[in-house]
Amino acid sequence: MVNRGAVECLCIDCLSKELDIPTDELYELIEHFRRMGCTLFC
Repeated sequence: MVNRGAVECLCIDCLSKELDIPTDELYELIEHFRRMGCTLFC
């Protein structure tokens, strides 16, 4: 979600706080990226 070269991963709740985005919006973004063919969220 942040970038392909990230060396640290955050859980959805922590990422939500870090990016100041509600958790449900993050899940919507993940689904959007999956539909676009992104394989980072398998």
